[in-house]
Amino acid sequence: MRKQIGAVRLIDIVAVLILCLAAAAILFPIFAKSGTHRRISCLSNLKQMGLGIAQYVQDNDGLLPADPRQQHVATWGGAIYPYIKTVGVYKCTEDSATEDKSGAMVRYPVSYALNALLAPPKATKGNISTDAFVDVPDASQTILCFEVRGSRAAIMDPEEGGKTRVQTTLLGDGLNLTAYGPADVKLSGDSNKLDGAQYATGHVFGWNGTAQANQWMDHPAHEAGSGYLLADGHVRFYPPESVSVVQDETHKIFWRHASTSTINPPGAIK
Repeated sequence: MRKQIGAVRLIDIVAVLILCLAAAAILFPIFAKSGTHRRISCLSNLKQMGLGIAQYVQDNDGLLPADPRQQHVATWGGAIYPYIKTVGVYKCTEDSATEDKSGAMVRYPVSYALNALLAPPKATKGNISTDAFVDVPDASQTILCFEVRGSRAAIMDPEEGGKTRVQTTLLGDGLNLTAYGPADVKLSGDSNKLDGAQYATGHVFGWNGTAQANQWMDHPAHEAGSGYLLADGHVRFYPPESVSVVQDETHKIFWRHASTSTINPPGAIK
């Protein structure tokens, strides 16, 4: 009888092991695809951000948030919050940044930055179009928003804290990261590093490894690349080798048009 009981127990153990192996075989592909799910979630955030920007543009005479002709708006993240209505959209699931509650207003992680060439913070009438309804050339290839890490802002306030703000949502031109004005920039000991914020695109073609080394992560936000919102409203996922700072015939998308140092502000995003 004891031998029979022992045999039954051994069979039970073997059966459990078989079930565990079967479960592992089923779950492994799911876990392997978890990075894909996070990537999709990030692209969904960018899509919602694009819709918020589009609504803002329609309500503000075709001007993007942070356009220098809008004196009442000094930021872009806070400006579109009334259209997005949730702070979660601003943060990629793979961004480890946390809320900063040390100041008068909570600064939430912001995993995305706006193309500074579409709304340059120090632009003058001499280098931007005076027509608010100018479409971006090659909009399907022009980057509107891209991924960053280390950025926080008081996005629930349209002015992101006004004069008391520490740092606004960021802009970038494919080379440097900047806040709306010098008063918004909190520099670390290294003047090339903006409060720890960095491009999360990986080293795209044309980046300057000497001058901007500290503003770029060595790897993209996700294992194979990062997400982008384009000026035509579409979202795409590209590896660094498909992206260029300046437009060319080889790469898929870019920040800067080949024929000009700035890009005219767009009309309503299609």
